[in-house]
Amino acid sequence: MCGYTDHVVFAAINDPEEKLRCLHLIICMLPKANRDTMEVLFVFLKWVASFSHVDEETGSKMDITNLATVICPSILYAKGQNAMRDDSFVAIRAIQTLVERQEEFYVVPKELMFVLDDRVSSLFAQNMDLPPKE
Repeated sequence: MCGYTDHVVFAAINDPEEKLRCLHLIICMLPKANRDTMEVLFVFLKWVASFSHVDEETGSKMDITNLATVICPSILYAKGQNAMRDDSFVAIRAIQTLVERQEEFYVVPKELMFVLDDRVSSLFAQNMDLPPKE
């Protein structure tokens, strides 16, 4: 996942549209394997939350907020002994946003669509003689 610090910075942005755009770009910067894992996890969590209010007898109490609260410490947490407890609410809200709006975050953002252009892709294809990462 993205770093805990990224999500704390993300929470400090006041404009809701800018906040979502930044979160979307943070997700785009993840390695493909991490994005794929994240997508499967959040699609699953949204599906689980869809059963939270079926009816009084068969519904569960695990709506998106409760799922985000339970899963957050496992996937997004501050490291170190001086981790601030108050920031856990910021992390929970970030997870809640990721679950609620997960289908938006796996589409290429408008500002990066130029990368899919044939001219740009051909530039990358021509430079395939890059040395392997050690």
